[in-house]
Amino acid sequence: MKLLIKFSIFLFFAHFNLYAQDTTLVFFHDININSGYHSNLNQNSHIKAWSYNLRFENVPSMRLYFSDYNLGSGSFIKVISDLDGYSQVINSEVLKIWKNTSAYFNGNSLRLELYVAPNETDIFFNVNKVEVDNLLLKKAQGVCYGIDDRVFEGISNTIGRIEPGGGTGFLIKYGKIMTAGHVLEYVDLLPHVIEFFVPLSNPDGSKQHPAPEHQFKIIEESVIKQKDGIGNDWAVFIAYNPEGKNPFEKYNVTGLSPYFNAVNSNSTLKINGYGVDGPLPYFGEYGERNETNEVLQSDTGYFAGYLLNSNYYAIRHKVTTTSGSSGSPIVSENGVVGIHTHGGCANPDYLTNFGTAFYGNNELQQILLKGYVICEQVFSNDSFATGSKIYVWENNSFKKFTFNNKPIYILKQLGQRVSIKAEDDIFQSEKFWLWKNNLGNYLNKFIIIGNSIIDSNNFIIKFTSKLNKMYDKIYIKTSLLDVNSDIGHIYFKDPWLIDYPDPQYGNTLRNLGMDAPFKRETSPFNPTLDSKYRGVFLNQSGPGSNWQPPYYSVKADNVQDIYLQQTGRTHKFYFQGWSATPYGSATFQNANALQTPVVFKSANATVQANYKGSLLSNSVNAFANNSQRKIVRTENGHMHLFYISMNGLWYEKSVNNGGSWYTPKLIERMQDTHIKSFSVDYVNNKIYIIAQIAIETSSIIMLYQVDENGNVVYFPDNINSTISLNDESIDATPVVAANYENILFIWKDTGGLKLKRFRWDGSSWVKSNIVNIPNTTDESINPAISLVKSWNCSKVYSHLVWEERKSLRSSKLYYTRIMFVRDYVDDISFENFEEVSRGSGYEVATKPVVVELGENNALIGFVGMRRFEAENLTPTEIRAVLTTIPFGGIFYSFGDDVLSVSLNRSNTRWVFAWSRGNDLPIQFVDSRDINRIQQLSNLKGVDVQVTNGIVADDIFAFTINTTTLPYPLNYRAIFGDQIPIDLVITEDSREGLVEKEGGVVYYSIGDIKVGDEKVEFTEIPDTVGMITLENANRYLISKPFMVNDNSGFVYTIKYGVSDSSALKEAMTNTDYIKFRVELIDANTKELLGVFDEVTYTSENLSKYENLNYYVNTNGLGERLVQLRLVIMNNVDPYYALSDKFSDKEYNLQKKKAYKEVGYRGILSPKEYNYSLSQNYPNPFNPTTKIRFSIKEEVPVVIKLYDMLGREVAILMNEVKAAGEYSYELDGGKLGLSSGVYLYQMKAGEYNSVKKLIYLK
Repeated sequence: MKLLIKFSIFLFFAHFNLYAQDTTLVFFHDININSGYHSNLNQNSHIKAWSYNLRFENVPSMRLYFSDYNLGSGSFIKVISDLDGYSQVINSEVLKIWKNTSAYFNGNSLRLELYVAPNETDIFFNVNKVEVDNLLLKKAQGVCYGIDDRVFEGISNTIGRIEPGGGTGFLIKYGKIMTAGHVLEYVDLLPHVIEFFVPLSNPDGSKQHPAPEHQFKIIEESVIKQKDGIGNDWAVFIAYNPEGKNPFEKYNVTGLSPYFNAVNSNSTLKINGYGVDGPLPYFGEYGERNETNEVLQSDTGYFAGYLLNSNYYAIRHKVTTTSGSSGSPIVSENGVVGIHTHGGCANPDYLTNFGTAFYGNNELQQILLKGYVICEQVFSNDSFATGSKIYVWENNSFKKFTFNNKPIYILKQLGQRVSIKAEDDIFQSEKFWLWKNNLGNYLNKFIIIGNSIIDSNNFIIKFTSKLNKMYDKIYIKTSLLDVNSDIGHIYFKDPWLIDYPDPQYGNTLRNLGMDAPFKRETSPFNPTLDSKYRGVFLNQSGPGSNWQPPYYSVKADNVQDIYLQQTGRTHKFYFQGWSATPYGSATFQNANALQTPVVFKSANATVQANYKGSLLSNSVNAFANNSQRKIVRTENGHMHLFYISMNGLWYEKSVNNGGSWYTPKLIERMQDTHIKSFSVDYVNNKIYIIAQIAIETSSIIMLYQVDENGNVVYFPDNINSTISLNDESIDATPVVAANYENILFIWKDTGGLKLKRFRWDGSSWVKSNIVNIPNTTDESINPAISLVKSWNCSKVYSHLVWEERKSLRSSKLYYTRIMFVRDYVDDISFENFEEVSRGSGYEVATKPVVVELGENNALIGFVGMRRFEAENLTPTEIRAVLTTIPFGGIFYSFGDDVLSVSLNRSNTRWVFAWSRGNDLPIQFVDSRDINRIQQLSNLKGVDVQVTNGIVADDIFAFTINTTTLPYPLNYRAIFGDQIPIDLVITEDSREGLVEKEGGVVYYSIGDIKVGDEKVEFTEIPDTVGMITLENANRYLISKPFMVNDNSGFVYTIKYGVSDSSALKEAMTNTDYIKFRVELIDANTKELLGVFDEVTYTSENLSKYENLNYYVNTNGLGERLVQLRLVIMNNVDPYYALSDKFSDKEYNLQKKKAYKEVGYRGILSPKEYNYSLSQNYPNPFNPTTKIRFSIKEEVPVVIKLYDMLGREVAILMNEVKAAGEYSYELDGGKLGLSSGVYLYQMKAGEYNSVKKLIYLK
């Protein structure tokens, strides 16, 4: 860039003619050096973005003045002298202290370079003026005896030269620099510098300057001065070099010692100063100039006494000085006794030089015995916080000072404690952060009241209060993971929170730093600028600074009891660690600790204490693949619950029968995965889990071993407990079963079900090859397994059942028993393969579950569905179905609109339970009475799990209720002395089923009631074996029940076809399957009536009906009867029976109206004769029954007579239809006396009389 020289000027500063310095001549050149704007997007290092060569002819030195700049926080200017290579690095902090000037550089040529820091933009600077040294000669004043006999002293780190203009200053004890007051007369107009290690001047006498590190900028705000003439002309100040050090720090010196007493009359004095050369013996002329001009020279003379001038003492001395010596120390054998200020030796009126004496100057003495306290307050960018407040503790209160773009300098008596309070409120979006500099014995630089001892070892104390930007969009909260809620509470520790009334400072509020207590806050918590926290700082400490205080801290309770409106009750939530949103917006020292330091790194950070609700899930699939075990009770009685939530597999344990639960533990959750299904089993106190984990486009099966505390114990690498699926999209629905030596796990994969066995050989696990289970296909799903726990035999057995799904409207269940040899891990065989849903009548048999009852026996449960309407995948009948192994074609169906089933046992009792919906209780039957349904009134949900146990009281039921998030996992004991029995009033029926080649015709009869009395069916013995036609007809019959003419009875029938297409294909044109309901006499087996005869043929397979009948028994008389279902066919089918139990209350809303029929049904009317039977009993007391029949509809009259033929009563006089009737005679109501009576019946032409005896 071209250098523009506008004009040159020089300033003359006025002086009194006795000052020991000449007219100060300062020359400037106006220029315009503009670097332009530069940026650095390189994140690694500085770049040199710009350079420039500046040159002036015939100048011995230069100093730069900057008019404008932006150096960011890390960019800088480097100025280099071409003469001697001295350089200075200038950043924004240097320019602030040096009042936009550089140091002095020797020579007439400089190189300027701009370095831009990484990621800083728009960096630039402007130089508008250059100060150059003058070549004019200065007068030599104060030469005594006519000749300048001063001696060159060399360089010094204690006595320095003040520029511009010349003058001397020196270091004196307790951190101050002294000079004559008039030397700094214009210090507020021009930035002044004191130089140490001053080199020799040029041969022509022009000055040379030391390296910039030995040049110290005089801080104008620190200057305390008097300029009241001879005897009171002094100044004290402090100064800093470009490194930010004062001379005491730079040179590690204490300064000259002051002497306040009077000087002895015969004392010798010495003065060292930077006066000009002055060889000529007369005042006012210029002497010869050379290399010693304005460098450190000294002379010795004598003390000439004191001169009292306006209450101040001036020292008179005969020691040679010249212009530039003003400010030199006057030194006696006892120390510094004054400051040289005026030259008068060559003046006939004075004949001596003068200085300001320490002696008698109380003000000056007090100042010299004080230390400097420097106060400044800066923003986060280090610019002065102009207008902000700072407070100094004086006289038991804080005195307020307001900053005006410069530091505040205060002198404090040595030995005092200095206490400063920084700005205590938000100031231009920033607040107090720290005391920036090292303050000696200051205890905590983050306490807003800073304090330190000022003494002879710590005589310059700089308090720099640094403000920092506050942010108010930061949140600290709980995160209830299952709930997607942030209610609850957290604790926050803010070292900068100003709320402690400090009694040491009149209860002035201050912060406590790292001693601050945690404050409990309601979640979500936002420390806004308007809150007591006044916002939050970013990037405090952290791992990059090895977590050096201060820093914020957060704390959480391990457990919180939180009421959830969604569930209407209080839940326990357990701490699961800390996290930040967005990711990386905050850093924790220990994210798993209840209490941890935290660093906020983003203005929108949300820090959350993550809580897992006990027995809560956010997944409707918490019990995925529901029929398999999700809860086990180990042999020590502990319950272990596993479920899915937040795409992970969680574990909880209770050691007191559900009275309380341990902290939820995450067993498995991989990044970007979810658990599709899982199953658990146990041996002794060990738990085994198998789970399918979906990972983007792949899927794996993993087997885990979990100890009593939920810690995963991984299998050895050679066992390979992880299996990759051939088809990642498949629902593998893996299951696991274990005993003391074996673990079996089975899963679905391409081609069918697979099995793998782990065997413990006493010292290590041995694995089998993967086995393809016979008779399984790609349509095989939902395996269920139960392993016999016995282990001390050579063969071990397991029961396996699975679903073979042809379509959404057609699936069957198959069973096989697995036998494996104990000592040979690959010796595995499969036997007793059969279809265990055959003949059940359900088109879909799904969600199977099995529990072993020994090597040869097992129970199998499943959900049965049938009656799919056309094009509708919703069945009209869904039940919980139970059957047995060995399989004999007998089923037990329970409930209505069943969703899931669970089957488990203790050593003494088994339980089969089912769920029906979120608003309906769980129902169950158990081994004590399979015909008796009970319900758990306060346990409702869509899925159900039943635990195992040692005794019946160990058995619990668990369910998940998915009404609203979060989904609670509820539970309760099923049995116990304190648990009331809640029986379900059922409608019972028995169903006969005829199966041919997969097609099934079913016909059920039930809900038989006489009045309110339910009629049960004949029991089917356990020893019945396979169902034959004879067995089916034998057990499709009710128990005997009594009816009479007035009683009547009701019953329900339901019949239909499952898989009609298969049945049509299996039947010929002449084949038939027929059902009918018959009413028979229980004693004589006489056929009394026939109802609902239905015949199915290959051309007639679409019949379905669900009817409710009322049978009118009028005419039947009083007799014991039975209702039975009769099967007839000519197709040689497979037969099955099913007992069915429905919830009467639940089905009330579904019932159709009753259809009334006569007791003969489709039979032709029965023919009757006239008859009158003998009353029974006879004799009687008080009642007896009279039976009679009539052939046709006629009036019937029955009268009672005594033995004298007198009429006692008319028993009947009404028209009756043909049929059999009975009349009950009550002697008590008629008021009869004991004796013999006659009764007579007249009906048409019929007349009959019989005798009866009444015994009262």
